[in-house]
Amino acid sequence: TITRETVKKINYIAFKVQDFGVGIPKNKMKEIFEPFNQGNIIDNSKLKGTGLGLTISKTYSELLGGYIHVKSKEGLGSTFTSYILQDYYREKGKSEEYKIVEIPQISPFPQKGKILIIDDDINFLDLIDRRLSKEGYLVFTANNGKSGLNKANKLVPDIIILDIVMPDMDGWTVYKKLKRTPLLAQIPVIIVTIGDYEKMAKDFGVVDFLAKPIKWKTLNVILSKYKIIGKSKHILVIDDDSATRIILRKMLVKDGWRVDEAENGKVALDRIKKEKPELILLDLLMPVMDGFKFLKVIKGKDSLIDIPIIVITSKDLTADDYSYLTANVDRVIQKGDYTRKEIINRIDVAVKESNLKMYLKGS
Repeated sequence: TITRETVKKINYIAFKVQDFGVGIPKNKMKEIFEPFNQGNIIDNSKLKGTGLGLTISKTYSELLGGYIHVKSKEGLGSTFTSYILQDYYREKGKSEEYKIVEIPQISPFPQKGKILIIDDDINFLDLIDRRLSKEGYLVFTANNGKSGLNKANKLVPDIIILDIVMPDMDGWTVYKKLKRTPLLAQIPVIIVTIGDYEKMAKDFGVVDFLAKPIKWKTLNVILSKYKIIGKSKHILVIDDDSATRIILRKMLVKDGWRVDEAENGKVALDRIKKEKPELILLDLLMPVMDGFKFLKVIKGKDSLIDIPIIVITSKDLTADDYSYLTANVDRVIQKGDYTRKEIINRIDVAVKESNLKMYLKGS
């Protein structure tokens, strides 16, 4: 349950969120506010969040001059109260000068797509990150080959910028592993490195090579030839009812989505092997492989676990169904219980949240 009340004595507004779940042990109270930490309260295999929710909530409360208070008993549930100061910037008898702070905006869809940069030079990573971010790309970085491959599998970026001279795993090894992975093989790779490796790059089949120090104009020319604007707006609709797929397709195409379809979970997994979607709309009641079995497969793969999923179903959900879906999908919508505007808004929010999580985890 969620309640709001004004606490006049201390000039705060209190927002309370109460649940009747497993509760939190006293020795875990501080840990739950740490980034990417879920306190190991229950079996983490059933807990599919990122561990960022409470961290973000605490930060917002503090930015608004408040704080978060927790009451919890093991086995009985928890109450989280966010206290926000009503007159945070106002003091009697004083005029205030307000500092304007620019807050970075993470749009639902990067204007020019997602770029992963793999380089062991921290200064270069910072420089190119700032430059490309200003130009509308959503930028992720990795400072070694192993980390780069892990992020490539999770993010499936539109373009990869790769250094050659790195310790432990050099760029050529990374490049070969990328090209041997079906989900990543078609991603354009731009080699940006120190040294005369251009001939070797051509022998490896690399099309684009830049020697450091790079010329930004040349890099922009290379990036612009890969028409990735809008490429990320790819959605997969999984439903055995062709009429439902047609209706959803019409809605989504009008909003600029590129729509792929599958009549069951098994076919959907084959589609995903070819191209990872930005979001999935999922029915639950299907032959061959239903929505629950599909979710189990998806959530068991590190490279796919972060795909936002919205369930659209006609199934009468049990308490166990709701519990499972709450832990594993972004939204649950009953068929026929939505307008075009509502579903587009929910999709945009889910993708925006997903990009924010990726940005916080991957940058």
